[in-house]
Amino acid sequence: MQDSRHRAVLGSRFADSDWHATGFALPLLIPDVGELDWEAVATIRSHRAMKDFRRILQEIEQMTLEQSRDGDVETAVRHAMEKHLVKATGKVESLGAIPKAATVEFGAGIMLGVATVGLGGPAALVGGAALGSVVAGMQTAIGVGRTRRNKGWVSVYGELLDNTGPL
Repeated sequence: MQDSRHRAVLGSRFADSDWHATGFALPLLIPDVGELDWEAVATIRSHRAMKDFRRILQEIEQMTLEQSRDGDVETAVRHAMEKHLVKATGKVESLGAIPKAATVEFGAGIMLGVATVGLGGPAALVGGAALGSVVAGMQTAIGVGRTRRNKGWVSVYGELLDNTGPL
């Protein structure tokens, strides 16, 4: 890749005295990332969660620079990545979460019943069902949004792994 544009970028990087090592986490986590074909690169770059994935890589690199005092950068990168993966995966809910969720749903049901108490006949049935659907839809939308924000980057990482082969 020695075209004029790449030479200019490389030249500016090495000429800049304030240049710091960045972008080192991905090649350590996925050593064969440089072997991706251009079609895979284009697909992965267009992934919706790519911005979050880049942010996570920057956080990993920052954690690594702060914690790798002994010089073992690779181990520090892997440890930081593991922390992010565990955080993204979240806790496994126990059976104790069921009564809590049921209580919240029961409270929402009472509120919906109060909201539709003045309606009679089929209007009450349709009104209650409509309000219940709106509340359930909002809960689902919030959950999907949180999941996408917290876990979407993991799908980019998985796609990179799928396209590079075994480590």
